[in-house]
Amino acid sequence: MLIDGCSKMLDSCLVTEKEQQAGPSLWQTFADPCSEWREVEVDEEEVEAAT
Repeated sequence: MLIDGCSKMLDSCLVTEKEQQAGPSLWQTFADPCSEWREVEVDEEEVEAAT
């Protein structure tokens, strides 16, 4: 059941053949469900220590 739900959610993210052919000019008009992204600095030593 969980896998079916995940598959449906991921499938809903796929572009159609027409959307694929339209290219980036169309893709840029799509809403971004993840909102704004920002870069953060990562201390590699802290990451290593945590794993």
